[in-house]
Amino acid sequence: MCVAVDGRHLLAQEEDELKQKISFCEGCLLEILKYISNCSMSGMEIMAEEILTKIHAIEQDLRTDLLHLRLEMGIVTEEKRP
Repeated sequence: MCVAVDGRHLLAQEEDELKQKISFCEGCLLEILKYISNCSMSGMEIMAEEILTKIHAIEQDLRTDLLHLRLEMGIVTEEKRP
């Protein structure tokens, strides 16, 4: 029983870490978009788009990881039930 509790605790910690990373990516995207709207980006549009696209891809990967983790958490919880 203790191992199952520890496993769920570790999964919950991993979920929190993924949510923090996703939030960080969201913040980065917003700040970059604000910077672009406040500055002259003449000739830098492609670079800015590439940076935003890369950060967005990282965020999507993290969201996929979070989805899989939540699925795993649901399976672990279901297995615990009698």
